[in-house]
Amino acid sequence: MIKREGHPEWVTEYLDRILNRQETYHERLANFNILSSKFRHGKSSEEKMQLQLVDCVAFLVHHDLKYHPLMDV
Repeated sequence: MIKREGHPEWVTEYLDRILNRQETYHERLANFNILSSKFRHGKSSEEKMQLQLVDCVAFLVHHDLKYHPLMDV
């Protein structure tokens, strides 16, 4: 989403709320410290385990959002 100079105020406020939700979501992912390392799609068992870890963390964040939702847009 790009905020432009000619947007009405309500559009700017809406876009601000969307960006805040995205930052909150990424903060929750960052709490698991999975965003700090490179992610690779490989064939080794370690890389497959990393993919499973990312899936598990995404599930946990999704589950958490169900009971601690982000603000309404």
